[in-house]
Amino acid sequence: MRHLEADLVLLATGRVPRAEDLDSARAGFDLHDDRRLAVDEHQRVLSGGSPVPGVWALGDISSARRLKHVANAEARVVAHNLLIQPLIQAMAFGLDAATMARGQYWIHPALTEVVENALLGLDLAGPVRRV
Repeated sequence: MRHLEADLVLLATGRVPRAEDLDSARAGFDLHDDRRLAVDEHQRVLSGGSPVPGVWALGDISSARRLKHVANAEARVVAHNLLIQPLIQAMAFGLDAATMARGQYWIHPALTEVVENALLGLDLAGPVRRV
């Protein structure tokens, strides 16, 4: 593993690469027609077709693939896992639905409140239901 020290890290967010707003042409950086910074296979910024020592770019500023859809897909997976995790934990510890719903503190606001509300909405008058 290699250690890298840097004097400055630039983080740019958004969907439209606007490298020219960074005065990239003045710095001599190569730009694609759609205003993305040109990089090599190691994400090194190019100038005159050659890597600029010590300058890298990644994300929407340099990628032809917009990353928002990837982030949205990851968010859906994370949200699903956040909802399922409390139920898996309840099953592992043999908790019944009433204990699970009322016997712990639920973070607010959080996606796991969906689980809490679902458990609180169960008709628990019958036999004890294990989660």
